[in-house]
Amino acid sequence: MNRKLEFAKHGVKAIVLLEVSLLVCLFGISLVAAQGIESSFEIKNLKVEPNEAKVGEVVTITADVNNRGNTTSSYEVMLLVNDVKVDSQTVSLAPNETKTVEFIYVPIKEGNYTITIGDKFAEFKAIAVTEPKFRVGPVVKLQPVNDIISFSKDGLIELFFSNPDLNDGIMLSVEAWISVPAGIHVYGEGFASTTAAGTIYGQFEILPGKTRTIYVNIKADETTTGKSYFIHFSGLYYPNNNKDAFQPISLTHPFKVVEASPNPHDSAPTNPDKIPNIEPQAGGIVIGWSGVTLWIILAAIIFGLGLIALTRR
Repeated sequence: MNRKLEFAKHGVKAIVLLEVSLLVCLFGISLVAAQGIESSFEIKNLKVEPNEAKVGEVVTITADVNNRGNTTSSYEVMLLVNDVKVDSQTVSLAPNETKTVEFIYVPIKEGNYTITIGDKFAEFKAIAVTEPKFRVGPVVKLQPVNDIISFSKDGLIELFFSNPDLNDGIMLSVEAWISVPAGIHVYGEGFASTTAAGTIYGQFEILPGKTRTIYVNIKADETTTGKSYFIHFSGLYYPNNNKDAFQPISLTHPFKVVEASPNPHDSAPTNPDKIPNIEPQAGGIVIGWSGVTLWIILAAIIFGLGLIALTRR
């Protein structure tokens, strides 16, 4: 009886050992099979573009996946950024087939990033966004030429801009408004009327190492005779298109009306000899002294030819 019991115990142990051995074998077979499936896929040509990107800029990641096995299989392509899984794609590939997978990643802070797909890795760098700034402050000022308006001459103010050469690669952009009192008429190179009553607007750009002078011609009608007024410039200037780095403009200059202008609604200056010859621009002064002289000469020639024709009859 004891022998039978002992034999039964040994039989149970043998069965348990056999079951454990079978489980270990099955686990080993599964592990080998899984490793065989995993190793049948190969990652090639991992690329990251650009390899230096600004924070917030899109980075494109591509890689080729090749099935080296003998059967059609699926494979999960995982994207790791600094060893953290951020995305994945599952591809199905026939034997010896290769497909290209693409991921998009946007860095949110500056630093070095390591991209890993399978057993391949690549790196890129994210840099902080720096807006352009003036190395040397520009010059923006009013230069009065004539602050008295009379029948024979207009008021004249120069709006002067200078962008120092040390601001290499940085454009000086200027937006300016001129508030015009009632009865006063302002004509300036590059300025045009806006929808706001009594306001004209101009926008200008000055290259590094360059200066620019905007000539503003001021006329008056009969309602302003004997009165004093102010011309007020307001606006802003900034480097390139970085309006967040703007500096305000606020410039005021007084002038007096002794007599009304003979032609206040005409943009041509009353005393063109005081206005430098400038290129015509929309909303600006388009006739300089040399232009007037040319028209006088042409008129004289035409008049002379007419007299010659009449004397020969």
